[in-house]
Amino acid sequence: MKENFYPKLMYRIYCPKLKKFLKPAVIPIDHPVTDTTTIIVHDGPMILSFPMGELMVNQCCGLTDSNKKWIFEGDIISVESHDTLIFHLPVVFVHGCFGALKGREFIPFFEIGNRLKVETLVIIGDVYHNPELLNMRDPFVKEFKPGKPH
Repeated sequence: MKENFYPKLMYRIYCPKLKKFLKPAVIPIDHPVTDTTTIIVHDGPMILSFPMGELMVNQCCGLTDSNKKWIFEGDIISVESHDTLIFHLPVVFVHGCFGALKGREFIPFFEIGNRLKVETLVIIGDVYHNPELLNMRDPFVKEFKPGKPH
């Protein structure tokens, strides 16, 4: 049997109605997904279904933080640079790649080490439960709303 060299796609689903993350069970990918497409999720031992328009689907970017925890869209990361500056940045998917928003600037993860001189990168929360962790002095970040799935 041939090995698959592509990473497994990992998702998490946030349900604003229940105000918590749910484990995806079935996300249909064989036809176009719309706001009315039914998504089946696990909430502990219960199996629930919701229309896609009522959920926030976050994909894992395939990277881990300094604590070996998977990084997903919607996470808030704390980035400590060599000059001891600390940034709290939301993780987003923009222009076909994952990265973080620093003010209005999108920094792709493949450039974040060079541009911010990263020493440590740790997930400190998510935009759904911990928006206060973001730098609220920047009006763009203050109004940041996680987007629909791509």
